[in-house]
Amino acid sequence: MSNIDIRIPNIATDAPASQQMAQMRSYMYQLVEQLNWALNAIQSAQNGDSTDVVIEGVDVGDDITQANETTFNSIKGLIIKSADIVNAYYDEMKQRYDGEYVAQSDFGIYQQQVSQEITQNAEGISQLFTNVQSIESDVTSIESEVIASKAWINSGLLGYDEGGSPIYGVEVGQRTTTGGVETFNKYARFTASGIYFYLPGATNAVAWMTGTKLYITNAEITNSLKLGHYIVDLSHGVTFKWAGG
Repeated sequence: MSNIDIRIPNIATDAPASQQMAQMRSYMYQLVEQLNWALNAIQSAQNGDSTDVVIEGVDVGDDITQANETTFNSIKGLIIKSADIVNAYYDEMKQRYDGEYVAQSDFGIYQQQVSQEITQNAEGISQLFTNVQSIESDVTSIESEVIASKAWINSGLLGYDEGGSPIYGVEVGQRTTTGGVETFNKYARFTASGIYFYLPGATNAVAWMTGTKLYITNAEITNSLKLGHYIVDLSHGVTFKWAGG
């Protein structure tokens, strides 16, 4: 049986409005036929008849849940991209707190400015922190220096996975510069599926733990390591010792 292939309508944007409407009408008729066929196929599969039913390359007989998810995401994308009317409504509350500390002596002036911005809406809570420390001194080694940090804690909706399902959890990140040079920049995510650690600009996690497994790009062990019933001794090269059990 042939696959369902839902595509975005190819409408000439430089054509007259009447021609564009005619193209859209033709596309909608074809789309209705495809959707009716897909829904009938899914209904048949749910009733036990899944012979040769394939939707977007998914074998319905093997995984009806995945087929439904693929169809849902295809129709969702089509509706959003072709929508004439989009309604979005969010209640949102914002708060800001500021603090300042100044110390002055014969050695110079130390100043610290901190702030916190909180944004809360239906999707979650976002906290943005800033911490700027500066020194002005007559001491030769440090005439002036600035350490600036920005950090955030986001809790709630963090995004969507490849299947379109929402990802909820907590994201913690921080970026610090000293004298205008970046000295720290990392963030981590804690979700129901695992813990993930990222570097700036990276699309994939450099280390993560899901279930009972830990995945890490690079590891450095400074003391000891136990693998099953063996202890790895690093004091003189690498030695495996039986630990019993």
